[in-house]
Amino acid sequence: MTWTSEPAYPVPVRCLAACLLVTLALACGSASSEPGSAADGAAVAAPDGSTAGTPDLSSAAVAAMSIRERCALLCLTVAPLQCGRSATCAFDCEEGYATVLRMAPRCDPELGALLTCEALRPLMDWECDVDGNPLLKDGVCEIEGYNAGRCYLNGS
Repeated sequence: MTWTSEPAYPVPVRCLAACLLVTLALACGSASSEPGSAADGAAVAAPDGSTAGTPDLSSAAVAAMSIRERCALLCLTVAPLQCGRSATCAFDCEEGYATVLRMAPRCDPELGALLTCEALRPLMDWECDVDGNPLLKDGVCEIEGYNAGRCYLNGS
């Protein structure tokens, strides 16, 4: 399904999706699938936003990685931002994923898709929040976040 405009999701679902992003990768925000999202199979960009000199990782290749590897890829990408919690990025990402998965084990596919989308995003899609956490900008990984939030709330 392709969204032509911002989906009109209920606020609680959007808030939960944002909270799941924070918990998974210390990234909070809403987004929409766009060219280069996990569904697109785009190459992973270098920390400066370019793709020169970086492996061409498709979404399938990243999805096949372990949670630890996806968190490491995400943290490698956001490291140049020098957010206050950079030193604990990988640990926080892995622990956040495990925490949410313990609360909603049925949502592993949706949570995995969200983490894959996050791991594929270039540096230009990230910023630091006021607490020193990497934060996905608005417009990034929204469909994946919505699906994870919907699963968490509804069990579907």
